[in-house]
Amino acid sequence: MHIFALQATIHGRMHRLLPFASYRYDPFEASPSTIEKPPIEPLLDQITLDDEAGLYIYQTVQTTQSGEHKRMRGVVGILELTGPGSVSPESSQSQTLPVSLPVKGWPEVTLLPHENTTSAYRSDRIPSKRPKNPVWLLDKTQAISQLISISEGDLVSRVTDSHGVHHRVWLLRQPALLREFQEAARSLTLIVADGHHRLRAAGSPGAHIGSRLMCMITPSFEEGPTLATWARSYRPSEPRPNFETELRSKFGLALVEDTSQAETMRTHRPLVRIGQNLYTPGGIFSKKLLDPELTDAELFEGEIPFPFEPTSFRSDEDFFGLNPAKHAKDEIFELLPRPISIETVISRSLAQRLLPAKTTRFYPKALPGLLLGETIG
Repeated sequence: MHIFALQATIHGRMHRLLPFASYRYDPFEASPSTIEKPPIEPLLDQITLDDEAGLYIYQTVQTTQSGEHKRMRGVVGILELTGPGSVSPESSQSQTLPVSLPVKGWPEVTLLPHENTTSAYRSDRIPSKRPKNPVWLLDKTQAISQLISISEGDLVSRVTDSHGVHHRVWLLRQPALLREFQEAARSLTLIVADGHHRLRAAGSPGAHIGSRLMCMITPSFEEGPTLATWARSYRPSEPRPNFETELRSKFGLALVEDTSQAETMRTHRPLVRIGQNLYTPGGIFSKKLLDPELTDAELFEGEIPFPFEPTSFRSDEDFFGLNPAKHAKDEIFELLPRPISIETVISRSLAQRLLPAKTTRFYPKALPGLLLGETIG
């Protein structure tokens, strides 16, 4: 498959990064819980408005389970989607799109998805009164990271969230520096880390052309984001009294009796929960050696020996924190795939081979109450 050379072949501005003056919950007035989960109706006595437009540098610092201190820094601005633009004839000839690539309804070809969306996306995602995290975009060139490293701004927010992640926000207002960020962002092919559904909604037929969304652009590697995976819940389409036996036989499931042992295993092999029991599969997953970018979810779903219905997705923490008594009903079983690498996300996106929906979970996200956008209604 030919990779579409987006940067060299797109004419006109496909997206623009605009400064803005943010409404935000003041860390000195609002509680951390309010900043993490702002109410639908803003608490006006706890909100401050910056008196001058700019771009925002957003930094998170966290301590990983291994004791490593990990920092991520990105730039937050308003992403203006300006229409599909035109593509040169030579690029059209080299563009090969698989059927699964959701080009229709995507507002910009310079904003590349890396995974399919679920069927739950709706046009009413935009606009919404509920504050949201910025749409999260990855820059694989490090251009944004290099600009951030030379930037000095005014510290406007500092808060530690309930997970112990430290968040800091600086406001940049120097005109020359803002222009540099805008020029850099305009020429980048950006990969969507988080916000696929909102971008799909923005590009839907009923959406206003020239939609504006708050976005955060971070580097893809080094000081970039951390990546986890979602646990995937399934249910047989029809009742099967022996479905656990079938799964154990098909995937060579071995019982894992200790939850802490299972948490240690999770980076090396997928895990399956059936009712109250945790298993680790073997056998068929050796196929991954033939294709290192084949995900556990793709392999598992392709090999399930009976019709099934995906029912929900859970964070990896929730997978281990479930109440087994509640989880045992309705013949639901779950897969916790191994985390994939950010390199795989980038390569799959550029090659236009989309990952299954909800394959990835990027974190830590920007807190929605620290930057509410241009309006609060």
